[in-house]
Amino acid sequence: CEETMIEQKKRAIVVDDEPAILEFLKIFLEELGYNVDTYITPILCPLYKDRDYVCDVLITDFNMPHVNGLEFVRHLRKRGHRIGTIAVISGLWDEEQIIEAERLGCKIFHKPFMPDDISNWLF
Repeated sequence: CEETMIEQKKRAIVVDDEPAILEFLKIFLEELGYNVDTYITPILCPLYKDRDYVCDVLITDFNMPHVNGLEFVRHLRKRGHRIGTIAVISGLWDEEQIIEAERLGCKIFHKPFMPDDISNWLF
């Protein structure tokens, strides 16, 4: 009898207050082989409260009510989360925000973004 190993899918989390962007990225990332969880605000995301919650990829919008994307990433870093692959998406970036995103280890994408840009970043 030959044993087969089932490869566990990587987990991606997408946080954006625009439902259309959430749905698009969910479908897109699932087609790339990810299990995808989506949230409309960082506060609802398990990463925000649970230090032991694990994900492989985090894609978050920058401009959201209550907590922006960089504040969210800063919060995760402060709590010791070790998510290696993080992207922040925004339609409006200023130089200071870009520097902060890079300092936090984030890839930045400008809206509108091309799906190929995200898949090239991931692979």
